[in-house]
Amino acid sequence: MEAKKTSRRRLLGFSAATAGAATIAVADGWVVPARAADGDPVLLGTTNQANNPTVIEIVDSGQAGLVVRSRTDGGSLMGENSSSDGYGVQASGEYIGLVAVGGQTAVYAVSDYGTATKALTYDGIAVSASTAVDAGLALEVKGAVRFSRSGRVTVPVGARSVTVPVNVRVTTTAQATIQNRQPGVSIEAAVPSQADRTLTIWLTRAAKTPTTVAWFLLD
Repeated sequence: MEAKKTSRRRLLGFSAATAGAATIAVADGWVVPARAADGDPVLLGTTNQANNPTVIEIVDSGQAGLVVRSRTDGGSLMGENSSSDGYGVQASGEYIGLVAVGGQTAVYAVSDYGTATKALTYDGIAVSASTAVDAGLALEVKGAVRFSRSGRVTVPVGARSVTVPVNVRVTTTAQATIQNRQPGVSIEAAVPSQADRTLTIWLTRAAKTPTTVAWFLLD
């Protein structure tokens, strides 16, 4: 299903019905700037300025600290940062940093010229996709896909093999296919070596002409 088109300055919204939490209703239009000092109350319909962050702390209630509801076609909650290396919205948690629930799309990211979504892990899984039932799809890609452990290499004339330096693990499997037709010549083996951190591709016989091979590694 196609996601609704929107600009990168439109945020996805989520709504929650949580009793006992602070609730803010959002209407159409931009707020009017207003100046305030630390310790002043938060005024609706204006821009509240302060020198220090505003913290809402809920102690052992099992409820949300802040609920924002909107009946417009924009986001219920919006975060902006004018810094060249800042964050519009930052979330952290000991278990889950951010939960998004949507009727059609839970998370919709847009970038005009860069990367819409980026994930990083040091010793885990950066992106994990799964389905709740067998009828679903864990991953759907529309457009070209690029993998860092894939590429093309040429077996020179008279050679039967070529070696590619690449990161190899114990669980790595390799695939290789010849990209130009050469009768009587095919892939004999694609052998990953963790010790040498290489992939060696073997042909069934010596190449009669420069033979291009495409290779791909999976774990």
